[in-house]
Formats: sequence, C-alpha cells, structure tokens
Amino acid sequence: MVDACQGPFLTQREVFIIAKILLASRSFDKEVVEHLINKLTRPLNQLQLAEHGADEINTLLKGERHYYRPVAEPTQLAVLETFLDAVYAHKKVIVDYRKRDGSIDKDYVFTPLSIEHFDYYWYVRGYKEVDTTKGAKGDEADAARILRCDGVLSIKIGPDATKRELEGFEADRNTVIGMFKGKNHQTQTILVKADHKAAKITIDRINAEVVGYYVDQTEFPASSLAEVPDDAPVKLKSRLMLGAGLYLLLGISGIEVLEPKELRLGIIKKLSDTLARYQLD
Repeated sequence: MVDACQGPFLTQREVFIIAKILLASRSFDKEVVEHLINKLTRPLNQLQLAEHGADEINTLLKGERHYYRPVAEPTQLAVLETFLDAVYAHKKVIVDYRKRDGSIDKDYVFTPLSIEHFDYYWYVRGYKEVDTTKGAKGDEADAARILRCDGVLSIKIGPDATKRELEGFEADRNTVIGMFKGKNHQTQTILVKADHKAAKITIDRINAEVVGYYVDQTEFPASSLAEVPDDAPVKLKSRLMLGAGLYLLLGISGIEVLEPKELRLGIIKKLSDTLARYQLD
C-alpha cells in the first residue's frame, strides 16, 4: 500500500502547506493559482488514495480558493519565469516598464540578479543599462535598480550580461542581499534589545532566542517570551549571517544592537548607504 505521508513525492500535508502559502501570497491571478494547486495535487489524484489524498485538500481549501482575491496588480507568471531564465543564463532583459509614478519606460534594458518576494509582490534587483550618450551618468552605483514585477508590461531575453556588471554586484552579495549564498558570508553571534511589541516578529525574522529582559536598567534572565512582563524590553540572541540578518533587523522598529559593539556603531550607516544605491523604479 502506498503511504501518502512518506516517500520521495510531496505528501498531502506538504501539498496543503505549499497551497496555503500560495493562496496567502495573493501574488498571482486566480486562474494561475488554481492551475498551480491542481498541478500540486495531481500526483495525489493519480495515486487514487482512500485517505491522505487530494480530496481532503480540496475540502479544506474550498472556501479559501473560492474567495481568493489577488492584489490589485498581480504578477504575471510568464514575467517571473523570464526573469528566472535570465538570472540562470546571466542574460539581460528588455522590458516595457510602468514606473511607480505611472510613466512607461520603453525598451528598458536591465540585468536581473536577485529575485525576491515581499508583502504580496515580486521584486527583481539588478542594474539598469545607462545610456551615457544621452547625458546619463555611467556610474554603476547610479544604475542599480529594484523593479516590481507587476510593473513589467512586456519582457524578452536580451544579450549576455557583461562580466563587469556581474562582478559589480559581488560587494552587495557579501553585505546586504540575503538571498545570495556567497562563499564569503560569515555568521556571528549577535545580541539585540527589542521592545516588547517588536520582540515576537524579531524572534521569527532572525530565528532568535530569548535570553533575558529589562526592568529599568536591571537585566533578568528568561528563556521564553512568556516569562517576560508586558512592555518590558527583551534581550535576544541569534547566530546569523551578517548581511542578511542585519538587513532584516533594519526593517524592524524598536531594535537596538547590543553586541558586537563595532556593529552597534557602524551598522546603520553602512547598510543605509548600501540600500540607498537601489532606486525603486
């Protein structure tokens, strides 16, 4: 008998989890989401299981699938796939792109290097090709861009990305851009102080553990958030990759880096300078 809870294929429970995440993302049109969920559940249908099969998933997700509503401007799956192809092949793309101000940039030549998802939308980080013949600056730092995928009106694969463009991104791979797994990444134990309101999301974001809390200036030991009095600042410890972890920390208010001391002094300026290079078109 086939056990749908084990084996090399996705189990029913794993398919359910992935389908829930897909629905919660609200990133794609309803037809695309239905197509993807049907493909995920197809192997379970083919096994014709009496239990732990696709029928149970369909029952559990019936209401959520029926009332699914994408964001106002969902990402087209074909756009995302083309960006993926370009990243793998180290190619440029040529897009017609609707900017955040509503204007449309025709034949926008872009080298995509990092694909990310955040708050319902897909983003691509990379370089816009600067046309210096039209008076634009040739400095690569000024050409760094973040594109939002739902703003792409058309896209096609372009020429090879130059070695200079790819190498120019290496410095950021080792500082801020957390999705890259560069060989020079280093992890370090870091201590932070978080206000009670931000503590839970901080624990989730950087996989931190509670080690104490503060009453006035006095520190008390603790091993879980349940032990911390309401509104007391929380001391957290995490072992994290410096670039990605500190990038995540920067997005949370009410956070103070305690250790290491050199980071406490230099982190905000260093990261803000690096992030400032990327203009959201």
